[in-house]
Amino acid sequence: MYRGQKSGDSVPAATEADEADEADEADEADEADEADEAAALAAAERGFALWSKTPAWERAAVLRRAADLLRARNETYAFLMSGETGKPLLEARGEVNASAPKQRSGCDSRLWRIAWAPVFRGV
Repeated sequence: MYRGQKSGDSVPAATEADEADEADEADEADEADEADEAAALAAAERGFALWSKTPAWERAAVLRRAADLLRARNETYAFLMSGETGKPLLEARGEVNASAPKQRSGCDSRLWRIAWAPVFRGV
């Protein structure tokens, strides 16, 4: 359930891996109503407005920290991914391990382009 969800209803959320299993409490997902959807959209718009005003260097620091946390919590995220998708734990670990360096390098390359853009434009 995302923060602020008000309806309290849930719907079945079975995956192919669950078909052979009996349904249990973990096989349900929270259902949002129109008020929940409106609240989520409003929160996203507020977040976008704030994030857009944040300087690139500060955004990069946040994204680098997120990549560091992803790597540090690899086992937790791999376990969650495996449970959610039915993917083998070894494969999930590989995906999580591969995503942190990609996030970091993407962030660094964008900063490089921002820093050097005036030079390339002849400013």
